[in-house]
Amino acid sequence: MPIPPAPALVLTPSERQRFNQAVTNTGLDPDAAWKNIINVTASGSIPSNYITTIQVQSVEQLNTIVGTPNSPFKNPAVANALPVPEAIGAPNLAATSREALGASLSPAQFRHLKLSADAHVFGDSSRATANLALVNTLLYPIAVDVVAAQSLTLEPGATLSLGGNYVVLILGSLSIGAGAQIASTANTVVNVQVAYSAND
Repeated sequence: MPIPPAPALVLTPSERQRFNQAVTNTGLDPDAAWKNIINVTASGSIPSNYITTIQVQSVEQLNTIVGTPNSPFKNPAVANALPVPEAIGAPNLAATSREALGASLSPAQFRHLKLSADAHVFGDSSRATANLALVNTLLYPIAVDVVAAQSLTLEPGATLSLGGNYVVLILGSLSIGAGAQIASTANTVVNVQVAYSAND
C-alpha cells in the first residue's frame, strides 16, 4: 500500500507571527530564517550552515528563548511535574570566585541547582527563584545551537541526529516521513507551529 504524501503545511498569519517572535527572541532575523528549508534525506545531522551558536548569559534568557509559559505548571494537576529544590545558602556571590563557589557545594546541592534551572526554564519560574543567582553564577553562560527554518522535512526512514550543545529548533513546519525519527543526545527544545508525522 503506497504511503500518502505529507500534506502541505501552511502557516496562518498568527502562526507566522509566533515563528517570527521566537526567532527574534534568539537575536536572529526571522526573515532570513524563513528562507531556510531543510530536507533530511538520510541519516545524519543538520548541515552546519543552518546552525547558529549563540551564547546565553542567564537562565532567564534561556527561558525567553525556549518560550515555555509558566501558567500550565500552576495547575494543581501538574504542580509536582518538576521537583523544586530547596534554597541553597551561598556566600556573597560577587566576592567568591566561580571555582571556589562550585567547590563549596556538595553533589546533592549541585543537582538541586540543575533542578532549579529546569524548573525555571520549563516550569513555574516563581517556584525556583531562591537559587537563580547561584544558578546563573555556576551554570551560565552556555552555548546554544539555534536552528531556525521555514520547514524541516525528514524523508521516510531518515534519522536526524542532534548532539553537542543545547539545541533549540524553531520551525514553521515539521514533516516526519514514515519510519523517520529525531534522535538527540543533547538538551533539545522544538518550537514548531504546524507538524505532520506519518508515524502517527
